[in-house]
Amino acid sequence: MAIEREPDSLSTSSRIRSASIVSISSDTASMSKHDNERTPLLRKQSPQTLGQVIELPDTTTSGSAFRPKTLLALMMVMIAIFSLGDTISDTPQKRIYESIYCYQYWEEHDPTKILIGRENVGPGAIGGVEESWCKVPTIQSQVAVLRGWQIFYDGIPSLLLAVPFGILADRIGRKPIIMLGLISYLLRITWMQFICWFWQAFPIKLVWLSALHGLISGSSPVISAVAITTISDVTDDSTRATSFLWISASNMIMYFIGPPLGAYLMTINPWIPFFLSSVIFTYCILLFSLVPETLNYSHPSLRLSARDTVPDPNPSLAAEAAEAATPDTTPAPISTSFPARLATLTRSFRTSTHFLRTDARIPLLLLPFIAMMLSLGTQEVLLQYASTRFSISYALATLYISITSGVKVLVLLILYPLAGHILTSPSSRFALSGLRKDLTLARAAMLLACVGWVATGFTTSVPQFVAAELLVTLSYGGTSMARSFVTGIVRKDDVAKLYTLVSVVDTVAMMGGGPAMAGLWKWGVGAGEAWMGLPFWVQGAVYALVAGGMWGVRVRKGEEEEGEGEGVRGEV
Repeated sequence: MAIEREPDSLSTSSRIRSASIVSISSDTASMSKHDNERTPLLRKQSPQTLGQVIELPDTTTSGSAFRPKTLLALMMVMIAIFSLGDTISDTPQKRIYESIYCYQYWEEHDPTKILIGRENVGPGAIGGVEESWCKVPTIQSQVAVLRGWQIFYDGIPSLLLAVPFGILADRIGRKPIIMLGLISYLLRITWMQFICWFWQAFPIKLVWLSALHGLISGSSPVISAVAITTISDVTDDSTRATSFLWISASNMIMYFIGPPLGAYLMTINPWIPFFLSSVIFTYCILLFSLVPETLNYSHPSLRLSARDTVPDPNPSLAAEAAEAATPDTTPAPISTSFPARLATLTRSFRTSTHFLRTDARIPLLLLPFIAMMLSLGTQEVLLQYASTRFSISYALATLYISITSGVKVLVLLILYPLAGHILTSPSSRFALSGLRKDLTLARAAMLLACVGWVATGFTTSVPQFVAAELLVTLSYGGTSMARSFVTGIVRKDDVAKLYTLVSVVDTVAMMGGGPAMAGLWKWGVGAGEAWMGLPFWVQGAVYALVAGGMWGVRVRKGEEEEGEGEGVRGEV
């Protein structure tokens, strides 16, 4: 399953899943101003519902005796355990990749570095060469490229199958989709283990085929979206935000525990935490089997009323939606004309993206999401950078980086809420509106990220490195502020389309960021130690451009007053 991205060095899958959980959580929290969360993932709304109050059935699915609090606790425990399994294996996995490439490199260039011959060396070539000999540029470049392209391939199923699996979750239920996702993750890690175990028989690049797990479940974004929807199904307006906060916190706590635990176990043998992740994933599957289906669950306090519906600005599209929502026993005519189909798709695209053309600020507000997802590729080489730059083991580098994971929890739970309170308090000298507060914090976060990433590339000691990464960590939450702001300036009937657009932007940026930053790292280590920080300088430059774009965004006259009301905006 995968959050706005934290500045630590975690596995590709955990990084994406984590980015998804917090991102979707904040999306859903923002939507609470506009929509009732009992709506499905992909909904159709008939204009006939205007002015009506619809009482949802007060039933639970399949006669389940689970109360909402029990289900939330079970989901929180499951997500936390899954995160532990995901994070505990990242550094050991990367160390095994490095060991294989290292053995193959020195076997060809200087066999005297080989400690154990091929006939006796163990799985993953662990112990075949001293780890200190594995920090040469060629080996580090190969590891970065392997991991960078893994991000790209993992993103393809997400891009292609997000919508179909979302529809499926609304038809057959949430539980089957999440269960498929858990099983697919187990298959993914098992395939990687198989290739690394039999590294002498198979090319290591075959681990890329693990991306096919997304064909089973739609990969991290889909699984995370359905998991968040499951929680939305059993919460109401008064408990939803708190529930998401606890879910995100339980997820992040494991990012503080998992990497150090994995680093400790890999001092014994990297295969121990690598295999332990499979055991944990299996346990998650068994645990999730206890979670009831929530598709038809109705919280007693949930009610869909006229205030949750608005007239469609395009009557013809509304009529089409109403007709589509009404069962029809006669088969619909199917046009085989390619020009007709193309014209229909073009009209649909223009209609769904109309809000982008009516407010020039919205494209600028998409920039933080692009920068955040590009940083996934940068964070992918962060562990290698620390290990190579300071000549330390992966295990020790992981311990240093994990310091920022603990700070993230404080940033999310204390720093941003406190800053928001100070900025909006009527008794403070700022007394900003909610919109201005979101914009101010988003701008500050982008600047901190810019300074932090540039400083990371120039560090020459471990204390400097940790300090620079703490600056990056302080920017964590900036995209949530940008998301909250952009949600407040669009019309409420454009919110779902906005979030869909953000998801697409996230996936495309993530897919491009992995290979791009891996290429920059390869060039940088090849050019010499002075250029080792190239990926981080580029990432800092990206955030500088984003910060400039954020300063080009203004709160328009009248929006602050509307922001305290319905929040229907977006007109030029």
